[in-house]
Amino acid sequence: MPGRGWPHNGPLAWPSIPHVSDHLLCYEHPLNERVRSALRLEYLFTEFRRLEAAPELRRALIAVVCDLLSLLTRADSWSELGQQLQQEIETLETLRRSPDVDAARLEDTLRGLQEAKQALARIDATQLRIPKLLLAVMQRATVPGGLAPPDMPAYTHWLNQDASTQQADIRAWTAPLASYEAALTQLLALIRARAHWKMVALEQGQCTVQGHSRSSLLRIALPPSSQCYPEISGGRQRMNIRLRQAPSGANGNANGGGAAVADELQVALC
Repeated sequence: MPGRGWPHNGPLAWPSIPHVSDHLLCYEHPLNERVRSALRLEYLFTEFRRLEAAPELRRALIAVVCDLLSLLTRADSWSELGQQLQQEIETLETLRRSPDVDAARLEDTLRGLQEAKQALARIDATQLRIPKLLLAVMQRATVPGGLAPPDMPAYTHWLNQDASTQQADIRAWTAPLASYEAALTQLLALIRARAHWKMVALEQGQCTVQGHSRSSLLRIALPPSSQCYPEISGGRQRMNIRLRQAPSGANGNANGGGAAVADELQVALC
């Protein structure tokens, strides 16, 4: 099925989410499952940082913490990220022989990757556990209204504790994940730094982008004022992009039958 890229802010750079910059709205479409998982985790970590400072949004924060722990209490998540870091280190080390490379910047990048990899290795992911309270939340959250006080008195009790007690619990539950977040941030920064932006022509709101075997991420830039979003299908060798009219109104129906509002599009392969 076609995929809808995750928005990421620009301008044509990689910084942090939220999703709209002053200049461009940048959608990202992963071209392999490792990058797809990385983008999902980045989204969750960003939501966690946004929500942790807002005591009135504790329910939303707990939902994010449950998602993070569900994904990262699997030891293979940690080993896979370590392998990806090692691959990046080996690739960058081959650039040491290139006269066109900024040697100081390369060494700083390599040092940061090595430190991130070492920090990951210090965490015994096999010992990570989901707390009993959060396990109950995860099980009941699949039931409509399943977290209501009659069904979850223990959760209701926790939600009514003072903010400092809640914050201490959240820190205890998530502290081991900090090294993963730092390593993930470095990895995605490197991937996004490979972007080579170009303009491609649109025909009836569609275009095709040719990739290569090393492509791992497609990025598409649109003005925030655009009434369209990209729908992407295909694989890393050949990607089809179609601009769809954004839904609006009470029924969420698209305006204008999906016609594109531009005759060209900014795209980049990473």
